[in-house]
Parts: sequence; structure tokens; C-alpha cells
Amino acid sequence: MGIELIRRSEFIDFIRGIVIIDMMLVHYKERLNIIAGVNLSKLIGYTDFAIEGFIFLAGFMVGYYYFKKFKEDKLKVVKRLLRRAANILKIHYIMILTISLPLAFLFGDRATGGESTSTYIFRSLVFLNQVGLLHILPTFIPLFLISIPILYALDRGCDFTVLLVSIGIFTFGNIDPYILDIGDKTIFPVILWQIYFVMGVLLGKKTCTTGFRVPGSRFTHLIIAASLLLVMSFVYFGHHLHPYIGHLKESYDLKVSRFPLNFLGLFYRGSLLYLVFGISIAAWQYIMRAQKTFSLIELLGRHSLLTFVIHIYFAKAVLVAEYLVGDLFPFPQIIITLNICFTFVALQYIEVLQRQHDFAKRSYLSRIYRLVS
Repeated sequence: MGIELIRRSEFIDFIRGIVIIDMMLVHYKERLNIIAGVNLSKLIGYTDFAIEGFIFLAGFMVGYYYFKKFKEDKLKVVKRLLRRAANILKIHYIMILTISLPLAFLFGDRATGGESTSTYIFRSLVFLNQVGLLHILPTFIPLFLISIPILYALDRGCDFTVLLVSIGIFTFGNIDPYILDIGDKTIFPVILWQIYFVMGVLLGKKTCTTGFRVPGSRFTHLIIAASLLLVMSFVYFGHHLHPYIGHLKESYDLKVSRFPLNFLGLFYRGSLLYLVFGISIAAWQYIMRAQKTFSLIELLGRHSLLTFVIHIYFAKAVLVAEYLVGDLFPFPQIIITLNICFTFVALQYIEVLQRQHDFAKRSYLSRIYRLVS
């Protein structure tokens, strides 16, 4: 069994870039149904792993990047994580004021759900509303906060206890997913989705101590992931193969749920994410050889938060365009294309400035970038 070393930044950035692409496909899936007889949006929905990937990778970086630093200077890391949560809150508030508020004036009751604009914005600012697309970032605020006690527990060697507590909380969340909610039911109840974050933290900590080492048989992960996905797909879609399977699913109440997340949903979507890792590991040496081809994916991954923020503005612009002229082809598709082009141009411009050491001089731009990086 040989050992192959994978460089962290490139590999994780590549995975994060794939997750970003998946997120954009999911948000634009209805506008991609432009081929007659092909329901592309349904396929994208069934294979979506974006939020799972974001949460898992956020946890992974806490375990990988912060755990070692936490052992050296606990207070510094705690402040950094609190600052990270505060930055996400700032971005969320900025998007509410620059997206939700104008749309409330434009769409009226259609956007506010019958509430007055002031009430709607206030409830959005205090997380009582689940605003379309804007509900994603607030999910990460409690996750970064709970990472602090998790790091304290891992520092004491309580890794297994942390995992058991996470599974216990997830199990309880399957009984009452919205027990922690105030206001609208959250799309991603933290009591459930924390399990991806915790698994990411634990794997990140392990990787921190062992490095990115892959067994000589690089296809091991791919085979395991594909097998797990095959089993879970049978559970999910088996009723299409034979009515008896559907009868069994109804008899035993077997449902693959994501909203809210249940155990079968965890295994199905988790196996999709695992498959992405498996394919990337198996093909990594070929990906590295074709660096120029895949560098744009890594670019998205390096600036994932900024890419997300840019995407949200364009995704909302699509809604405005459809409100004004309908979903008449090709208006939404033009905006989607602009989203892609603007993102790559902006990210490459930032990287050019960074390489030229000119970035810090442009204080207005560097302050914005620090907020969304």
C-alpha cells in the first residue's frame, strides 16, 4: 500500500469549487430546462449536495486550520471564530438592506407575505423570516459559535463524546426538528444540520495530525461511496421499480427526507458528497496534470463566500427580470451568463491585485474582500 500526499489548499478549494457550482445549478435549475423533453431541474434537485458540502467543509476547516492554533492560543482562536460569525451577520444584514428592502418596495405583499415593509425587514433582521436564498448564511452563525465548545472538547481528547452528542442531538431533532425555532420554520434546522459540521470538524482534526494521505489504492473511497449511494438510491427510488417496494416503504415509513433532514436523507445526500470526494481522490493525479483546465474551479473554491454573495444578487436579479418580463427566453439565461462572467472577472482581478501586492493599497476593496473571505 503506497501513500500519496494531496496538498490541502488545492484539494479543498477544488471540492469547494464543485460545491459552489452545484449551488448555482440548484438555484438556477428551473431556468435551465431549455431542452424539450429533458427535465434537467429534477435531475439537479436529486443530485444536489451543496448545503451539505458547505457545512461539512466549514467544519473541516475549523478542525484542520483552527485546532492546532487553538492548542497554542485558545483566546486568539475564540476571538477569530466570533469575528467570523460576526462577519457573516454583517453580510446577512447588508443583503437584507440591499436586496430584501428594495424587493419589498417592488413586489409589495408578494415579497413580504402581507406584512408591512418595516415589519418584514425587522423580522428578517432578527431571523424570524426565512427569506428565499438569504436564509443560507444565518445557518453558519450558530455553527461557528458551537465550534468553540467543540474545540475545547477535542483539546481534552473527547472526540468520541463529541460525535455521540452530535448523533444524540440529531436523533432528538428527528423527533422535533423545529424545537429551537422562533418565527418561521428554518429551512436548515441547526439541531439537524450540525451533524455535517461536527463530522467535518472531526475529520479536519484528524487530517491536521496525519496530513492528506490517501492509500495507494486511490479507488477505495470511490467504490465505498458508489456502493453506499447505490443502496440509498434504491431506498429512495425503489418504488419506481416495483409497486411492492413502494408498499414496503409505506409499511415501514421509509422516507428519504431533507426538509427536515432525517437519517435516510443524511445517508443519501451524504453519500453524494462522499462520491464527489471519492471521484476527486481517484482522479486527483489527472486533475493536477490538467491544472489549467480545473484552475477556474479552484478559483471559485478559494473565494467561495464572495462567489456566493455575488451569486445571490444575480439570482435575485433573475426574479426581478421574471417579474417585469416573465420567464421569456433568453432574459433569465442572459442574467445567469452575466453571473458567471462577472464572477470570474471579479475573482481574477482580485487575484491579480494580490499577486502584485497592490491589494492592501486599495483600502476600500480590501475591506470589502476581508468581509467576504
